[in-house]
Amino acid sequence: MTIERFKKRKIRSKKIYKAAEKIFALNGYKGATMSMIAEEAKLPKSTVLYYVQTKAELYQIVIETILDDWLQEGKMFNLVGDPYMILKSYIEEKMDFSREYPHASKIWAHFILVSGRVSKKTFIKIPSSFNEWVDLRVGVINKWKQEGIIKDIDANALLYMIWATTQHYADFEYQITVLNKNKRLSKQEYKNKRNEVVKLILGAVFHELRED
Repeated sequence: MTIERFKKRKIRSKKIYKAAEKIFALNGYKGATMSMIAEEAKLPKSTVLYYVQTKAELYQIVIETILDDWLQEGKMFNLVGDPYMILKSYIEEKMDFSREYPHASKIWAHFILVSGRVSKKTFIKIPSSFNEWVDLRVGVINKWKQEGIIKDIDANALLYMIWATTQHYADFEYQITVLNKNKRLSKQEYKNKRNEVVKLILGAVFHELRED
């Protein structure tokens, strides 16, 4: 394969993925079709089917990619550093992800709501890497607790709270817009909300809040 063909193939596969993410987010698995995805990607349906043969296969790719992106956000947990800054950075990145990739969050929310049973014939499992990622972070948080760095909290409950709060800004974006006088939060308004979320969560975790 020539370099030029490789580049074109990469561009097309990325276009297909982004189109699939949008169509699945707006229509759900059942409502989405390969024809709709091809139209959104501005590619012939035959080209889309060349890269991925079925809707279920494409949905699986989207789910795994979303999860991979989310797990990358928690890479700071692998570093030896200040627990306060590690957790603060993680919450901020989760909030930023919800702002920049709302379709991804909505797809994941629907996937979890139906327990992976996206249709009568299609069941998608959560990749085992998710369990492994959570177990490692729970271990880190419990270590902080044992050392007295944070309050006596449940590590899993903390992660659930972070996910629920940060992803709310993507999954319930319409509700937030309505409550904001039918205007999408501006960048500054979103930044202010992010700062408040950080303060609320860190205040529940650490013995003292730090001044920014």
